[in-house]
Amino acid sequence: MPYRRVEFNKTQKVRDDRSIVGRITGHRDAIFLRNKYQTELDNANAALINEVHHIENENRRKALDYYHEAKALSEDLKAHLAERDSLSQRLDALLEKELGQEYKMWKESPQGLRINTTKVFTSQVSQVGMGIVGNINPTPILKYLERYPALSSQPRFSEIVSNIKNKEQEIRKKSESYNQATSRFNHELPFYEKNIQKCQDNFDRYHKVLEEGTTKIENCRYVKGFLFRILPEDKRGEILLDTLPHTIEKWKNMIALFKEDLSQYKKQPFTELAY
Repeated sequence: MPYRRVEFNKTQKVRDDRSIVGRITGHRDAIFLRNKYQTELDNANAALINEVHHIENENRRKALDYYHEAKALSEDLKAHLAERDSLSQRLDALLEKELGQEYKMWKESPQGLRINTTKVFTSQVSQVGMGIVGNINPTPILKYLERYPALSSQPRFSEIVSNIKNKEQEIRKKSESYNQATSRFNHELPFYEKNIQKCQDNFDRYHKVLEEGTTKIENCRYVKGFLFRILPEDKRGEILLDTLPHTIEKWKNMIALFKEDLSQYKKQPFTELAY
């Protein structure tokens, strides 16, 4: 949803006292300091609000959308892999029953990668943090079965082989979509982090201006003098900096929320897959 940017240099200025009395009492100098630092303070607040809204409506929204997209695709991909692995294990059992020792020897040969069935016919993929990492290799058993065309044409074999091939096509397409979503998510994170830092810088600047302006105004001759102490409350308020409209704690909490989001994303990254 579009947000309305807060404009700069909209501070209501207090009228300068140009009379002789104003110069003698220091009222003119006090008004100058108030107008100067109130403008800087309002501008620092505006910059902070605009940056918070930008992060919330752009960086955070995109990161969240890309995260859910990649997460959903990773879950779909793991489900497809589990189905493919189950089919591969069924085919493995049929070949072992049909070919016996010859097939067992192949599984221990260099062509069979010399690893046991559970590793040959399951995906070398693991869940890490939010996504999945590893290599999604085609089922090696299909290569072996090409040596036995008569066997592979039998319905009990051909149906499983067809299902495995179809499943591998789905896995290839799904892994491409997953990698694209992962790339978008990982591309967005540096912008999210950079703009959070800009937000923090604006927050820090606000407090620096407030501290410096308050110190200078409170130490100016007029504010420390007798005339200021006898002024009505509303007149004293014209000289002092006004922070009431700024709701600065709200923006502090938003920055903390952004940092927490980013920390979770960086702690558990998505990683692209090789197929």
